[in-house]
Amino acid sequence: MNHRVRVVIIEDETDLRALIERELLTVEIFQVVGAAGTLSDASSLLETEFDLALVDLALADGESFDLIRTISSNAGRKVLVLSAMDDARSVLDAFRYGASGYVLKSAPGFEIAEAALTTLDGGVVISPAIARFLLHSLPARRPGRLPFPRRSGLSDREQQVLTAVANGLTRKEIARELNLSPYTVAEYLSNIYKKYMVSNKSAAVAKAIWHNDIAG
Repeated sequence: MNHRVRVVIIEDETDLRALIERELLTVEIFQVVGAAGTLSDASSLLETEFDLALVDLALADGESFDLIRTISSNAGRKVLVLSAMDDARSVLDAFRYGASGYVLKSAPGFEIAEAALTTLDGGVVISPAIARFLLHSLPARRPGRLPFPRRSGLSDREQQVLTAVANGLTRKEIARELNLSPYTVAEYLSNIYKKYMVSNKSAAVAKAIWHNDIAG
């Protein structure tokens, strides 16, 4: 990425907004071009030229789902949700309305900056804590009732390995549970990363939940 990335921050906590801005500006490519603390103020930002919006779900004058949909409907713009809400409805609705990532406000500043970079690179960002929460909070999945379209290409064994990862098991624990060698587990993980075009476990779990590829 060889150009400046223009960012707007839509967050009603002034101190947190300033903290996020400072953290983003430690990454050379980011340029903060606007900020707002309410939906009404945020609407005026839509005329601003920007590439990424960091959006709080619960603003002083309402929830920002429609704002997320409006921003993400522009193919050149992406949304990273930054929220205190970790319930399944909020997370899933944010993605359905077009968000590309969901990070809790309690995450360290550097993680928010990393999430912004991953979002810009086309990754789907869900913090590990939310990924595990979603895994156990979603209702039983039935044919025709999937929260997201299934399109993975993962084998049954790869799904088992990734589900174990989402449950927080280590490589050795996965090997023991599935009666595999740790080296075989590493091979499965490598294949999963290639299929999802990701480079780490958290990103793989995020995409698996996004594509409905692991079972609760």
